[in-house]
Amino acid sequence: MTESIKPMAATIPTIDDVTIYEPDKSLLVRVGVTNLDSIFTPQVIASGQKVIQDSSTQFTEETHRQAEELSQIYAQFKASPSFAFPIAAVIDLAFSLRACAGLAQYNLIASLAKSLFDYSKALMGKVSEKETAVIEWHVVSISQLLALKMKGDGGEMGKAILAEINRLRPE
Repeated sequence: MTESIKPMAATIPTIDDVTIYEPDKSLLVRVGVTNLDSIFTPQVIASGQKVIQDSSTQFTEETHRQAEELSQIYAQFKASPSFAFPIAAVIDLAFSLRACAGLAQYNLIASLAKSLFDYSKALMGKVSEKETAVIEWHVVSISQLLALKMKGDGGEMGKAILAEINRLRPE
């Protein structure tokens, strides 16, 4: 019988009101693994990090491709307002763009893509002019940041961009 799950020791930091629980290791014990250090050796971790680094170019290229596709979808909509806003395509691209941008170390772009994903997913039915402007702000910001090849979170400028996006979003 598995013992009850217990909160981790006080040495593990908590985030806000989140309690971190000790993982259930009963399956590991069943397969004979008693020490994860024997699996996650420094060599294994370094090897995994190398794979991610080596894939960075691929993620960067994919981030640019997805951002361009997002811009094209938005431009098509702006050119023909009678064209139904393709919210499903925007949601899918924003979701994928968030992952690729994060892996390419475009953290601010990943944050903007997550914001666009959350915002677009919350929209129901027809997209109003105000909502279209908020989506445009996301799309233009992502495109401009990619043109600048801005990696990381953007520091103070990144905070200002995210604050402006949040200000534009309706309550």
